[in-house]
Amino acid sequence: MSEPIKTKEPTKGSPGGRPEIAEEQYYLWLDELSTFLKQGCSLWYAIDKCGLAAHKDSIYKKDREDKRFSEKIDRYQSFITELNNSAIFKVVQGTHTRLIESEKYIPCNEEIRVMTLIAEKHRTSQTHWVNRVEEAEANDEDFGKVVDRIPVIEYVVPKEDEKKEETNNSETPDQAKSDTETTPSVETTNG
Repeated sequence: MSEPIKTKEPTKGSPGGRPEIAEEQYYLWLDELSTFLKQGCSLWYAIDKCGLAAHKDSIYKKDREDKRFSEKIDRYQSFITELNNSAIFKVVQGTHTRLIESEKYIPCNEEIRVMTLIAEKHRTSQTHWVNRVEEAEANDEDFGKVVDRIPVIEYVVPKEDEKKEETNNSETPDQAKSDTETTPSVETTNG
């Protein structure tokens, strides 16, 4: 960065050391970061790509302590999602309009894919089309109580010899072979 960092003027009673960074400087950095943040990138990635790694700690501190600064970062990061939702809305709205105008209109494959995506994935459609999974908060104490109530089932695994005996004994009378089938046959020649 070619411009010098803007700092606050030290006051008479302030201790020495590094001067505080001016509020204006943070927003200049934020303007530089906005290109990457609007693409949905993380703050760390945007700082790295803009060459502001030397000021990373100051930017993170500002993000933690200044709600307005943090909200601006969040707004930039949600920008691409808002554009995407707007584009999808226009496709859905156009498809809907054409379906109403003409009873014979058949949506193309792309329109069907967009509609299916919304029906399956959009949060407002989940109650109608998808089994919605919600996470509930639980105390560790409650979890132990639930686990203690689960019955213990002991499984006895049969040995190989027992398995063979069970299959031989499980034959029904209809399945049993007749004596003639079990005795070896003797071939006779009729000649």
